[in-house]
Amino acid sequence: MSPRVELVFYPDGDDAFASHATIGLTIDVPPEYSATQVVAAVERHLRDLYPLARIRSVPGDGGDFDATWHVYRDGLPMDAT
Repeated sequence: MSPRVELVFYPDGDDAFASHATIGLTIDVPPEYSATQVVAAVERHLRDLYPLARIRSVPGDGGDFDATWHVYRDGLPMDAT
């Protein structure tokens, strides 16, 4: 079963960026995968159109999602390292 990931987009309201990022998630994930490798693959996809795009993954808190991905169109903010 694939992990459940919540996506949070920055800036909020950029529907074109959110759509491009979501389409990037429709990739074939091998049976044995690393979450780091998946994040890197999605970042590469995003950077085709958004060269500064970055993703910061935060582990889930035991609720509905295994992780939350903060997806930044213009790079990570200074305090999100």
